[in-house]
Amino acid sequence: MPLRITARTAYSAICGAPHTAEFERELIAERTMAGLAAARARGRMGGRPRKMDRATLMMAMSAMADRKAVAAEVAKRLNLTTTTLYTYVNGDGTPKAAGQAVLDGTHRPDAAGKTRSRPPPALRRHSNATAGA
Repeated sequence: MPLRITARTAYSAICGAPHTAEFERELIAERTMAGLAAARARGRMGGRPRKMDRATLMMAMSAMADRKAVAAEVAKRLNLTTTTLYTYVNGDGTPKAAGQAVLDGTHRPDAAGKTRSRPPPALRRHSNATAGA
């Protein structure tokens, strides 16, 4: 993965100030992203393992198909939160997109079918960091 350097940091490196905090921060971010990409290429996925597997999903679907079932009780019996239960199963017991991915075997075991809405922490820029500048 090539190192991307902005014109400002390249200029400061050429002018004899290569050890500025911004330059170092960008180098660390690039190395972090390269390491994560290399780990993914080796089949290593980061993040917390998910609790929902195929067997648990099947039990959740059959329990939620009962019209008298209470989602909080079903979730408690399966050692899940109600939010996790509803991520995978509708109130009538049919699978949602994440649940269908578990059934199809197309899900990643450590991702609940969600996409990141924010960039990774290494690439995030805090708006309050530049508020005083």
